[in-house]
Amino acid sequence: MTAKNALLLPSGLYDLLPPEASRESDAVARLLASFASFGYAQVSPPLLEFETSLLSGRGSALSPQTFRVMDPLSQAMMGFRADITLQVARIARSRLGGEPRPLRLCYAGPILQSTPEALRNERQLTQAGIELIGSDSLHADAEVMIVAAQTIKALGIEDISIDLNLPGLLGELCPEALTDSGLRKQIKDAILRKDSAAIASLPIANNTLLASLAESAGPADKTIATLKKLKLLQADKLKAVAERVQQSCPYASLTVDPIEYRGFDYHEGISFSIFAGGLRHELGRGGRYKVEKDSATGVTLYVTHLLRLLPVRQEEKRVLVPEDTGLDVIAKLHAENWITLYALTKEHRKEAQHLHCSYILEKGKIQNT
Repeated sequence: MTAKNALLLPSGLYDLLPPEASRESDAVARLLASFASFGYAQVSPPLLEFETSLLSGRGSALSPQTFRVMDPLSQAMMGFRADITLQVARIARSRLGGEPRPLRLCYAGPILQSTPEALRNERQLTQAGIELIGSDSLHADAEVMIVAAQTIKALGIEDISIDLNLPGLLGELCPEALTDSGLRKQIKDAILRKDSAAIASLPIANNTLLASLAESAGPADKTIATLKKLKLLQADKLKAVAERVQQSCPYASLTVDPIEYRGFDYHEGISFSIFAGGLRHELGRGGRYKVEKDSATGVTLYVTHLLRLLPVRQEEKRVLVPEDTGLDVIAKLHAENWITLYALTKEHRKEAQHLHCSYILEKGKIQNT
């Protein structure tokens, strides 16, 4: 590698520079504060684990996205987490196994993925989310959607939409087809394209029903009515959850895409994605899954995507102060939300202009440069 290329980062990884790094830290702090206000206690799993625990059970679905490395101490293989949800599930069933249910837990941190998902290039993302573990109630499904929507809205992001899904429905309607890898790819490709004619022509059971489900995607009330006509048991559950979310979050539009599966590698039951106007990527994704004997539901928000929509905050007030300024004066300025920069030369005004600092402290008073 040449000296020039030595400074390059791997594809999909990036540096966060000022002011984006501080914007991300601020966003994470605000997300965690919102989660805490709804009763979710923070946990912090490690960035990498032994792959025997990280990829066990439902974690095996994330194996293709996982970076691996050899632990020099134990000589065992470890994996960098590609998602934090299942790490929280591990904590719930082990370290917090004896705690009363339901557990409400929240988290935030970076993840790494060996291959980026469709429609985006990043392999490095920051996640923040909540998990409600130990309740199979429809109220729990609605709660995580409501908390996520309210949290996003509190950040100043408007035009929120929630797309409800039933990713486990595909396996229920054609389980025998999903054991054939070639046929499985045909089915999932056709579903991604929303190609109902291609779905109806597939040599699988319930192909006509699957085609009807693909065509039914749309506004929640319309799609749920179609599902009821198709006599799907999940229709009543979807209706109950949708009504509860709409009641609490009237600003959010609700849609249903019953057989959408992309990104729901270990989910079953009611799942969902959250979108906002002006961004093609989802802001978050979540839904129901199993933690051994516990039924759980949760949501992961992608801070990396949220930052693209966050309103620009007020410009910071920065003032250059002489190097001998007392800490009592500094403390007073900080209390008034000033950011102080110590002068490193005696030509204070020139230094302030060079640093793009519009104010300077002279003779105890703040003045324009």
